[in-house]
Amino acid sequence: LALLLNSSVLAKDKWVKVKSQNFTLIGNASEKRVREVATKLEQFRHTFTQIFPGMSFKSPIPTSVVVFKNSGSFKPYKNIKWAAGYFAPGEDINYIALHSGGDRKYLYTTIFHEYIHFLVNNNVGKSVMPPWFGEGIAEYYDQFRIKDDRIVTLGSPNSSHLISLQRSRLIPFETFFNINHYSLQQQGSHSANIFYAQSWALMHFLIKGNDGARNAQLTSFMGMLMRCAEPKAAFSQAFKTDYKTMEKELEKYVRKRRYGITTVTFKNKLLFESAMKTVPLSEAESKAHLGDLLFAIRKYDDAEKRLKESLALDPDQSFANATMGMLKLEQDKYREARQYLEKAIKKDQSNYRIYYQYANVLSREGRTAGSAMDNFSSETAVKIRGALQKAISLNPSFPRSYDLMARVSLMTGENIDEGIGYLQKAITLSPGNQWYMLNLANLYLRKREFDKAIPVVDSVYKTTDEPQLRSYAKRLLDDLRNMQSQINSARDNSRLSRTKENDGSPPKLGRRNSETVSDDEPSESEREFVNRGINNSLRKVGAGETRILGTLNEIACESGKIRFEIVSNDGELNLTSKDFQSLKIISARF
Repeated sequence: LALLLNSSVLAKDKWVKVKSQNFTLIGNASEKRVREVATKLEQFRHTFTQIFPGMSFKSPIPTSVVVFKNSGSFKPYKNIKWAAGYFAPGEDINYIALHSGGDRKYLYTTIFHEYIHFLVNNNVGKSVMPPWFGEGIAEYYDQFRIKDDRIVTLGSPNSSHLISLQRSRLIPFETFFNINHYSLQQQGSHSANIFYAQSWALMHFLIKGNDGARNAQLTSFMGMLMRCAEPKAAFSQAFKTDYKTMEKELEKYVRKRRYGITTVTFKNKLLFESAMKTVPLSEAESKAHLGDLLFAIRKYDDAEKRLKESLALDPDQSFANATMGMLKLEQDKYREARQYLEKAIKKDQSNYRIYYQYANVLSREGRTAGSAMDNFSSETAVKIRGALQKAISLNPSFPRSYDLMARVSLMTGENIDEGIGYLQKAITLSPGNQWYMLNLANLYLRKREFDKAIPVVDSVYKTTDEPQLRSYAKRLLDDLRNMQSQINSARDNSRLSRTKENDGSPPKLGRRNSETVSDDEPSESEREFVNRGINNSLRKVGAGETRILGTLNEIACESGKIRFEIVSNDGELNLTSKDFQSLKIISARF
């Protein structure tokens, strides 16, 4: 029995944690192998920063890497069955996961591809980055190879793209350049493959074609995009040509079927090991990290199992308690979520993520089932702001703290200008986050600054590839345009009415001669337009339903139920509900 117990202990995986300059890695692979992965990622990131010196690569979202020793230990943590590795972006942490077995030559291709997307989108954003550019640059640089830690090769031909280009005609540039992120997602696999192949070929031509004659122009084009220039105008200005001419140049380049590679030889070897720090991980800590990875890839049941195992070994562990709190938040178990996060804060008061997550839970506690909106008291708003101020003091570069601070202003209607400032800071830190842009537009709406809100929402609607984001942007855009039209028409009618009164014509019935309407007060006609807008935003009356316009006169608690007294032109109506949470209340401020 003793021998068996000893054998079981020895068979347990040993987990290590390696901290490099830009990544945190954990793994049950050997320490040497984990360090090799860290070196490879640092080498790739360093090379990419040298190619685009004008971009900032200080990501506000940290990236953690999990290195599994073989495919068997990796299998439960895959997000795609066939993948040997993946990059999973998250709200407050990104994950790279891979196993160290198998053919290492192609192990990193997918990871490099998605990491490039993350870096480029974070710096530029989908709202200004055409999909051909984003996909082309990712397809070109994901073929990164390094020899002797200093000789880098880039842009090696992709065999699947070569086959697509041989079998299919190029997409006409007028069509190709007008494909946006959403329409790309709607393409069939064959059309999408051609688009990716052509994006790769065009990027290859702009970098290597004609001995790199257009390389500097490509850098200029990217700079214009980062300054929010319109893509077609930026293209013409940077490349000194039009779409038709560039299309002919690419066709000629593709017909030659000669794709050179870029070789960069660094003066010194790209070695990062001396700056790395390694510490062993306990079983409780390793299970907490694995639970967090499972949570990040939305395997919630498996995540809960790992986190419970971790907390059984160490109930006070801050990291496991914090992730369990976020898991309970996903399950709409707000009280449990808050308790786990309060325990995490008690153990660790130096982690900005925990304070942000705690504020997030507080903001959601008042949300009712089926509602997408936060609802909280002014007292809770003070607690949320306090937690966020602590998070910001610990890490001023984390954008989600600023975003949530702005959403508090949006929900309470207080400190709107301050909220706009917070969101502008969040967007500066993470230009690619289109949810921040829509939140900013909602704050502009609060101030009736339609001319500022509409262009922001329109750019998101035209460029996003997320169905939920696109649907919300479309509804918000329609509402903004309708409200702007109604209010402008009401004001025009109000001015016209005052003009007629002042020209000596008889006053309108129902208005005293001495009555005046200031620009700040809504006139009768403006109220009419606003009411019409409210009616238009309500859903249609269903079968067996009745809509009543009246005044809420009284709320009373009687016999374990809540009674609502409504007074309308048809008389008094009494409605009851078992609680407040079961009601869906919609409010609008004009």
